[in-house]
Amino acid sequence: MSYKLIFKIGQYFRNPSLTKNYLFLKESERWSLEKLKAYQLMKLQEFVAFSYHHSSYYKTTFDTIGLKPSDIQSLDDIKKLPIISKQALIQHASEIHTSKKENKKFKASTSGTSGTSLTFWKDEHADSFNRAS
Repeated sequence: MSYKLIFKIGQYFRNPSLTKNYLFLKESERWSLEKLKAYQLMKLQEFVAFSYHHSSYYKTTFDTIGLKPSDIQSLDDIKKLPIISKQALIQHASEIHTSKKENKKFKASTSGTSGTSLTFWKDEHADSFNRAS
């Protein structure tokens, strides 16, 4: 019983949107393929637009290849996005991080099994979504 209480208190302070995200994920398990694809396209479009408007690195990269957020019209358009190496992510970290200010964010890092660890910030929603999954 005390473990559940400690978990709930921790969730309340660290991940207040965890339950909401968990319920969303449980609901989305029952979606039709068409609804799932429509949601995936919407999130891809949001992601590309956000990256373009809030990250100087991605704006420059997309402009260089002639990609505008409005060019993403289907899930197949993900092929238009450039592949970015881990080394580029590390080298250009300050440019890649977005200008959006978050009320609550957490520092995260990869394990570094490739030889170099990648450090980045996750907002509370992304952290809660990851924990809910």
